[in-house]
Amino acid sequence: MTDRISPNLASAHLQVSQEGAPQVEPYEMPLLYPAILIILYSIRGLLRYSEIKRRERIKRHILQKQEGVKIIKELSNRDILMIGLGLYWGEGYKYENGEFGFTNSNPLMIHFYFKWLKLWDVEKNSLVFRLTLNEFFRKEENNIKLFWINFLGIKKEQFSKTTFIKTSLKKASLKNILKYKGILRVKVRKGTLLRNKILGAIEHISSI
Repeated sequence: MTDRISPNLASAHLQVSQEGAPQVEPYEMPLLYPAILIILYSIRGLLRYSEIKRRERIKRHILQKQEGVKIIKELSNRDILMIGLGLYWGEGYKYENGEFGFTNSNPLMIHFYFKWLKLWDVEKNSLVFRLTLNEFFRKEENNIKLFWINFLGIKKEQFSKTTFIKTSLKKASLKNILKYKGILRVKVRKGTLLRNKILGAIEHISSI
C-alpha cells in the first residue's frame, strides 16, 4: 500500500532558500498539480472571455457606424455646401487679412474641403500649400509631403517652404511616425472676393 503525504507533512518539507523563497521537493510536486491546473484553466477562461467581449465590442462598433451611414444617406451638393461652411467657420481664415485659407491636420477633412471648393469653382491649380511639421519629424519632411501630393493629387511646386515648430514629444514620437502628417494650410490664390461671400454666408447662418 502506497503511503500518502499529508498536507501538513508536505509543508514540513518546504525549505527556505538563501533568497527566502520556498523550495518544493520533487515528491511534493503531485500535490501542486491540481492548483496549477486550476490557475491555468482560470487564465484560459479569462482570455476566452476577454476575446469574446472584444469581438462583441467590434461588432457593435461596426453596426453603430452602419446606422450612422443610413441616417446620412447620399449627400447632396447643398449638404456638402453647408458642411463646408461649418468647417470654414471653425478652421478657415476669418481675420481681416484678405486670405482665403484653411488649416487642418486631418487628411480626410482636407479631402472633403477640396470637394467643397469645387462647388465654388475653385480648381486645384489655384491652391497654395504650406506644411507645418514638428522639428522631431524634420527628416520625414519629403515623405510627408509626398503623402499629401499623392493623397490630394497636387503638385510639389504648389508647396511653399515648410515651417518647423517645437512641441512636446508626447505627440511627436516614434510611435506616431507612420500616422503623423503634420498640419497643412490650403490657401486659394486671389480668393479675397470668394472669401467675402463665404464669410457673408457664415454671418447669415450665425444670425439664425
